[in-house]
Amino acid sequence: MCSLLLDRGKEKWIGVTKGLYSPCPGGVVRLLREGYHEQLFLLTDEREGVIVRKQAKPEGGGTLLAQIAWLEELPPSLQRYFPRVLRSGKETGNGQAIFYDMPYFGQGWMLLSELILTQALDRTPVLALIAQVMQVMFGGIFPTTYPEEESDYPEKLVILLERCVQRIARLPAFSSFIR
Repeated sequence: MCSLLLDRGKEKWIGVTKGLYSPCPGGVVRLLREGYHEQLFLLTDEREGVIVRKQAKPEGGGTLLAQIAWLEELPPSLQRYFPRVLRSGKETGNGQAIFYDMPYFGQGWMLLSELILTQALDRTPVLALIAQVMQVMFGGIFPTTYPEEESDYPEKLVILLERCVQRIARLPAFSSFIR
């Protein structure tokens, strides 16, 4: 969903006939973003209302297939943090583009990065939100240890993270949050 909100200023209206990107019984409302390998559409759907479709272009699709599999195989405890896959198309032999549909949350949602950059939140709530994100990411999704780690890996990781925080703190938009 992040890319949907990040690209607000780059939206392009398109005229596409109803059902062109089947199996969506509604129609394409607009193209939200177009990358090298995929497109992001805002669609109407008779069952779900307004939805977002991420669709591979004919030249690409392997990355999107992996993304679909990753989202569909998330453990139940982590599913609430990611967009729900409403429907997906993974068949490549029938001429249908690889895609998945997800709920559309509307323009009322803002990215955490946007809230930080616009300084819409005070320092304490921002740090609490970042702590929550870090807990989800490293407490459940991404491993923090690997069997072949060297004994000094944690110290190296802390040094790397401290350098990143120092660089981020030098950016004017973040300087008031990180001291």
